[in-house]
Amino acid sequence: MGYIVTGGQGVIGRRLVELLRQQGKDVTVVDRARDPLGDELNVDITRFEELWSVFKDTDVDCVIHLAGEVGRMVGELRPNRMAYVNIIGTMNLIQLCLHTNARLVLFSTSEIYGNLGETPMAEDLEDTIQFKPTNIYAMTKLFAERFARHYNENYGLQAIAIRPFMVFGPGEQPGPYRSAIANFIYKALKGEKITVHEGTVRSWTYLDDFIEGVLLAAEKGDFANCAAYNIGRNDPTSMEDIARMTLRLAGQSEDLIELVPPPSQFLSPVKYGSFDKAEKELGFVAKTPVEEGIRKTMDWQKQEVLGKS
Repeated sequence: MGYIVTGGQGVIGRRLVELLRQQGKDVTVVDRARDPLGDELNVDITRFEELWSVFKDTDVDCVIHLAGEVGRMVGELRPNRMAYVNIIGTMNLIQLCLHTNARLVLFSTSEIYGNLGETPMAEDLEDTIQFKPTNIYAMTKLFAERFARHYNENYGLQAIAIRPFMVFGPGEQPGPYRSAIANFIYKALKGEKITVHEGTVRSWTYLDDFIEGVLLAAEKGDFANCAAYNIGRNDPTSMEDIARMTLRLAGQSEDLIELVPPPSQFLSPVKYGSFDKAEKELGFVAKTPVEEGIRKTMDWQKQEVLGKS
C-alpha cells in the first residue's frame, strides 16, 4: 500500500512516517519545509499543479493529510493564510484523491466542537447540536470536514476525519504558538514562572499513542461514510495539575505557578473528550499516562532543546 503524507516534516508527521516505514509501507512525504537530509518533496498544497506532479508519479492508496496552518491564535493573526491553506489545500487533495481512487485521512481538530462546558465532546453530537467554533482555526477545519463529507455523499470520496485531542511529546519545540505542555516543561526546566489559565481542563494525549490511533483509523475506519474519530486519552486533567506535575518532575517548587483568568475570546476553557467511538470501532485506547508522557518529553527537551542552547 502506497501512502502520501502531507505535512510529513511536522512533529506528528515525522513520527508517523517513521512508524509507517518501519511497517514496510511505501511512503511519499510532502511538505513546504525542507530538510537537507530528508527525502521529502517540497510542495505547497495550495498549488494544485505541485500536488498533481506528486500524485501522477506515485502509486497511492491512502493520503494522510496533516499539512496546514495550526493554532487558535495563529488563525486570528493570519486568517487569510489559514483559510487558504486549510480549505483550498484540502480541496486540492480531495480532487486528487477522487481522481486516483485514493482514501483520504483528513486531520481536523477537537476545537471544532466549540465551548461545550462539561458536556463530553462526542462525534455524534453533530446530529443534535450545531457546532459553534470559537476561533478561525476551528472554523477552517470544520469547513474542510464539511467539504470532505459533501464529496463523500455526492461523488463517492472515501474519507475519514481525525479530531486530535491535545497531542504532545518529543520533537515539539517550545514557543509562543506551541502546546502548553511543551512550554510548561521548558519554563520548569529553566526555573521560570509558569502562567496557567485558571479553571481550564484538557484531555492530553502522548504522541505515540495518538499515532497508534491514526494508524488504526487508516486501517479500520469507516471511509464509506466519512466517519469522524476523536483520538485522545480519556483522562481530563486541570492545567493547574499539569503545571504541578511538570514542576515536580523538574524538581521545582509549585510557587512558580502563576494563575491567571483564561482569555475571554477564542478559547474553550473546558474540553472533555469522548473516545468511546475510537475504542469500539478501532480498538484504540491511549496507554501512556500524562505524567509519563511529560517525563519522556522533558527528557527530550533536556537533550535537544536546553542541551543545544
